[in-house]
Amino acid sequence: MRGAVLYAPWDVRLEERDDPKITEPGDVIIRISATCVCGSDLWSYRGINPVMQPTPIGHEYCGIVEETGREVRSISPGQFGPGAGAPFPARAHRPGVQGARSTPARCST
Repeated sequence: MRGAVLYAPWDVRLEERDDPKITEPGDVIIRISATCVCGSDLWSYRGINPVMQPTPIGHEYCGIVEETGREVRSISPGQFGPGAGAPFPARAHRPGVQGARSTPARCST
């Protein structure tokens, strides 16, 4: 998969990333249909917040659920919905595009 990675202010690169994997029973993998950069990403992009290391950006998205962990009951593969918010908050897997916990994922298209 491809992902947007911030290296320094004004330096965003589209890179090949490893495909995400289910590692926890509550994980969800979503094939991204559309993603955007969150306003919180812009602080680092503009140089207001420091960029200490290459960081994936773009954690607001929507897509199709591809796979769920064994404890996921509220969504199923094939469903379409948003990430980084309802109905399934996103979990960070670096690199990744999925989640069922409440910290932002770093996504790709």
